[in-house]
Amino acid sequence: DGIRDIGVTGVQTCALPIWEESISRRLSVLVDLTAPARKLGFRFPVACTDTFHAAVIGDNPDEVDARLFAYLIVLQERIRRAAGPTDRIEVNRAPRADGGKVNTYALCGPGDHGEPVITIMLEGED
Repeated sequence: DGIRDIGVTGVQTCALPIWEESISRRLSVLVDLTAPARKLGFRFPVACTDTFHAAVIGDNPDEVDARLFAYLIVLQERIRRAAGPTDRIEVNRAPRADGGKVNTYALCGPGDHGEPVITIMLEGED
């Protein structure tokens, strides 16, 4: 079931549509977060949209690592506490880099080779 079930292959893990070029154009650029996510125990590759990164993580060099790890820790806890499927996990009212709040979510879907990949986005991105 989604992000939690490490023993299941990507296609079985997440019943999401296969990645299409039209989706890629709408999402713009993905930022690889796999290395920091692995430090926290994530087993699947993790990426976020550039719009999520700009809004939530920001570009202040003194805050980037702390903001990224804080978000990933909250996401990890939401995954652990999920009572149902974990192919979509919402993190509502995540702190924005500019001080506001924004709704976000993580999707577990097939990567380029069918492997499970977690992609973090702002609400409204798909």
